Amino acid sequence: MNAKAIDNRGAKFYIGVVLSLAIMFLFDKIVPTWATVTPVGLCCIGVFLGVIVAVIFTGQVLWPTMAAMVALTLGGYFPGIGAAISGIFGHSLVYSFFLVTALITAMNDLGAGEAIASILLTRKFFQKKPVLLSFCFLMIFAIAVNFMNTVGTMLLAFPILDSILDYAGINRKEKYAKFMNLGIFLAISLGFTFRGAVMPDFLVRVGFFNTALEGTGFSVNLGLYTIFGILAVTVFFALYVLAMKFLFKCDFGKLSDTDFRNVGNLKEKAKLNKYQVIFICGFLAFALFGLVPKSAATLSKIGQYGVLGLICMVLSFLKRRDEDGNLVKLFDFQKYLKTVNWDIAMSLGLFSVIGTAIGSDVCGIKEWLTAAVTSVLSNNGSSAIAVICIVGISLITHVFNNNATATIFASLAAPLSVSYVTAGTMNPALLLSAIAICSQSGFLTMAASGTAPLLHTREGIDSKFIWSCGLVMDLLFIAVVLVMYFLFAAL
Repeated sequence: MNAKAIDNRGAKFYIGVVLSLAIMFLFDKIVPTWATVTPVGLCCIGVFLGVIVAVIFTGQVLWPTMAAMVALTLGGYFPGIGAAISGIFGHSLVYSFFLVTALITAMNDLGAGEAIASILLTRKFFQKKPVLLSFCFLMIFAIAVNFMNTVGTMLLAFPILDSILDYAGINRKEKYAKFMNLGIFLAISLGFTFRGAVMPDFLVRVGFFNTALEGTGFSVNLGLYTIFGILAVTVFFALYVLAMKFLFKCDFGKLSDTDFRNVGNLKEKAKLNKYQVIFICGFLAFALFGLVPKSAATLSKIGQYGVLGLICMVLSFLKRRDEDGNLVKLFDFQKYLKTVNWDIAMSLGLFSVIGTAIGSDVCGIKEWLTAAVTSVLSNNGSSAIAVICIVGISLITHVFNNNATATIFASLAAPLSVSYVTAGTMNPALLLSAIAICSQSGFLTMAASGTAPLLHTREGIDSKFIWSCGLVMDLLFIAVVLVMYFLFAAL
C-alpha cells in the first residue's frame, strides 16, 4: 500500500499563503506612487513584504521564490521569466553557497570542524574562562572574514560553533547558543569592514569624501578609518558577551565548570591529520585569493569564486585511504553537493535580488530616500549629521540593501561635511568608518543582507528571539558606535 502524505498544515499556513500572494501581486495596484518611487518600485516593495509574510507564516521558501519571480516579471523589474530565474538562481551568492557548503561538509566529515573546535577548547588560556573564550571566538571570525567572503566564513564558523556546543553539552535552543549564532553573524558582517586601509579597492565610497574635500588640504585617513572600525567592533563584542552573561543571564556554567583538557580524547582530536590539512589549505587558498587587488587584471578575471571552483575540481581528483584501508575519493563532489540546503540557497538568491532591486535606479526608492535624507542632513550641525547617519543607517539597513544604504549616506554626507571638516569640527575618516560598519549591521529581516538567511535558518533562531533579544543587541551596537564616534572626535 502506498504511503499517503498527510497535510498537517493549519489555518495559519493558508492565511499566510493568501495574504502573501495578495501583497506580492496587488500592492503596486492598490498603493499609489509617491515622489520618485515608480510602479516598478512599488512592485519590488510588495514582493519584499509578501515574501517576508510568506516565510513568517509558512516557514517555506520554494513557492514564495516562484511567486516572487512571476511578480517581479509582471511588475516590470525583469524583462522575462528567464531573466528572473537567471537573476535569482544564477546569483554569485548561490553559486558560492553550493561550492562552499560542499567543501565545508567534506571537511567536517573528515573531522576538521571538530579538530578546530578541540584546538580552541583545549587551550590553557581559555580553561574555565567562558566569557573570554566566547569573546575571542567571535573576534577570530571578525578578523578571518577579511581574507574571504562572508558566505564562506559563516559556513566555516557555524559548524565549529556547533562542535563547541556539542562538546560542552549546550542545546541549540539555549540562550547561549542563540546569542553565539547571532554574534557570529554580526562578527563576520561587521568584521568585513576592517580591510579598509589594507584593501582600498573595497573602499569605493572614500571617493565621495576625497572628491568633496579636494582643494581643502584634507582627505580621508584610511589608517584612522580602520583603527576606529576595529576598536568600535571590538568594544561592541566585549559588551555583547558581557550582556549575554549579566543582562540576559545566559548559562556559561557548562563552559566554566569544565577543564576541556581532561575531557575524553579531546586533546587527541586537537591534532589535524594530513587530509584535514589538505582541505584547510585549499580553503585558505580560496580565502587568501580575496586579497588579490583589482589591478591584477588576469587574476581578477578569474575571481575568488573561480578559484573556489578550481580548488573543488583539484580536490575531487585526489584519493585517500578510509578506515578500512580502501582507496576512496578525497572529495566526492557530487555526494556533497546533495547536502546543500536548497531553501537557504534560494533565500540567498531571492533576498539578494530583492535587496538589489529596491536599491536600483528603476525603482526610484533610492532617489526618494536620498531626497529625504538630504533634507534631514542639510540643516544640521556636525554632531547631528553624525547621529543621523549612525542611527539612520543602522535602522534602514535591516530592510534595505546594505551597500546601497552606505552609498546613499556617504554620497550625501560628503559634501555637507566639507565646512565642518575645514572648521575642525568633523573628521571624515570617523564618519565614513561609522557609515561603513553601521551599514553591515542588519539582521532583523531576511532581506537585511545576502547572508541574513544563513542566520535566520539556524536551529534555535526564531523571530521572537530576533525581535526581542536581537533588537536589544542592535540598540547596544548603535550606542557603542555613537559613544566611540564622539570619544574619537573629542581627541
